[in-house]
Amino acid sequence: MALISPNLLKIRQNRTAKPLYARTQATPQAAFLAEDWDESVDIYPGSVLTSLGKGIVTLCDASATPAGLSGNFCAPKLGFNEVTNDYGREITLWVMTPAAQLEITAPAFDDAADWAGAEADLEAMKAVFLKSNADGLLTIDGNAATPLSVAQLVSVEGTNQIIVSGLKNV
Repeated sequence: MALISPNLLKIRQNRTAKPLYARTQATPQAAFLAEDWDESVDIYPGSVLTSLGKGIVTLCDASATPAGLSGNFCAPKLGFNEVTNDYGREITLWVMTPAAQLEITAPAFDDAADWAGAEADLEAMKAVFLKSNADGLLTIDGNAATPLSVAQLVSVEGTNQIIVSGLKNV
């Protein structure tokens, strides 16, 4: 059994994806991070992952079909890595139903996206779907689901926090 020891410099690092409604609404699936993942971009809890098959995932880019959201840090630039140290590249993949809700905090979503516009769409009773940007961060996909959609925006709680659910109205 592998012993997990946190980086003491990052001991107060908060998880950037927190389940709000997930007991029966979301499934944390076991997966393995691809061996060829180059660590050029940090993976945060809440980053979008894509499946390569046979239980292997990698960070999603803007063109790959998403499989779910990461539950772990694999963030060498941040200096906090729960996955590729000595732990066998095991990573959690959150797969959500429409009833699931996760709180996603910065920096696990695209801060350059038009979240104020998305919030206005929600207030106007329009659906807002989310996809991966080129760095695997959640970003706005529009008001209609596409094959690249991975989640649906529930609310914008501020500049550093959003609430997402599994896909609805698809």
